[in-house]
Amino acid sequence: MPEVTLDYGSVIYADPLFEDDTLNFAGTTTYLAGTILGRITASGFLGPYTPGVSTGLEKPIAVLAVELSKTGAGQIPCRALIKGVVVQERLVVHGVVGLADFTPAVKDALRSAGVSAVKVADLSVI
Repeated sequence: MPEVTLDYGSVIYADPLFEDDTLNFAGTTTYLAGTILGRITASGFLGPYTPGVSTGLEKPIAVLAVELSKTGAGQIPCRALIKGVVVQERLVVHGVVGLADFTPAVKDALRSAGVSAVKVADLSVI
């Protein structure tokens, strides 16, 4: 049987608006495209959305549209999606792609920030 590779496309669905910002890394990490981001209150840097903390990261405000990696702790420049429509199935919470941790409350908070998440049927998977 031949090997088939499918490109499932981007996390972006429509009308993206980006803003240049700074992404914080606590250590050697890769943040996947679709990672939901919050803003660390103390530093002003972006970081991965983390519910249940009180650092500012508990409030989703943006989405990372491309994968970014860094070796060691520190910050790197990024371009975060701050407005637009994204594919809900491609959003990342806690490093996991999918809907398990993407609750209605997270969806509402993203919508309040200007990012709408929609379900999209991938017709290449039949």
